[in-house]
Amino acid sequence: MPRKDVKYFSSITADDIDLNRAKSRGAQAFKVFLAYAKTGLLDTQLKTGKDCDSEFELEVAKALSHHGL
Repeated sequence: MPRKDVKYFSSITADDIDLNRAKSRGAQAFKVFLAYAKTGLLDTQLKTGKDCDSEFELEVAKALSHHGL
């Protein structure tokens, strides 16, 4: 499959989005997208304070634990 390019234009950068004020998941996702578009690096490590953020992560943790990891 051929690679596709996306061109975007924005008057703000990821640094302009204050996640202390804009707490929605959409604002978080947009900040991550803008940072990725600028750097090409995807940093999605957001601390939630939870052991697992989803049922999937919980099941993976159980399976790894079962195998001694």
